[in-house]
Amino acid sequence: MKNWFEDWFRSGFYSQVYSHRDQTEAEQIKKLILNTTQLNQGSNILDAACGAGRHSISFAKEGFKVTGFDLSYPLLREAQFEKQTSGCNVDFFNADIRKVAFRSAFDLVLNIFTSFGYFEDDDQNFAFPRNIRKNLKESSFYVLDFFNRNYLINSLNPKTERESGGFRIIEERRIEDGRVIKNIRIGHDENEYNFIESVRLFEPSEIISAFEKCGYCVRFTFGNYFGEKFNHIDSQRFIAFFSPV
Repeated sequence: MKNWFEDWFRSGFYSQVYSHRDQTEAEQIKKLILNTTQLNQGSNILDAACGAGRHSISFAKEGFKVTGFDLSYPLLREAQFEKQTSGCNVDFFNADIRKVAFRSAFDLVLNIFTSFGYFEDDDQNFAFPRNIRKNLKESSFYVLDFFNRNYLINSLNPKTERESGGFRIIEERRIEDGRVIKNIRIGHDENEYNFIESVRLFEPSEIISAFEKCGYCVRFTFGNYFGEKFNHIDSQRFIAFFSPV
């Protein structure tokens, strides 16, 4: 389970399982980010763990200079295809979020759609915000979009089954050792494929404290993509806007 993300994100099934997280959702969080940051057109944006690039491309369409990276080659191939289809200029490349390094300076870093907390060691979980700090401009923002721990624990659905694109998808969820763990079974014809997701259950206060130690201060927090106030019990998401200090 230690390196579950390598098998899962390189499998090619990720987009099938999360096909319900669509472009409408990407537009919602983009609107929230732009309204909150008042970012100037042409600013440099880094999309960390960009996946298939839906957020990168959405921001590029607004006239921003966007760079996106991800560990998954299948997702990056999807991103490159969408980039060509849209006509947007986004620089996509493959990298491990724990080791990636840049020479450029950024006005905005995106770390969204729960692309955080994958590692067993918190030194690795916070390696990226710690390392990218030196590449942030004085008036920049780092946006972290994560699930709300308390809401997730109280609303966890142990098992779901559904059909998507000819695939039968079974997801089984549990809380174990301070993590939310999902077993994913994907059936197609007579074949079945098995994967795991395992994400650390951070309290919002833990995240804020760790970011402060990395050289940030929290500026704003929201509880969903529509910009509603964060509530520790009822909010589905914990969306935090950090700035370097």
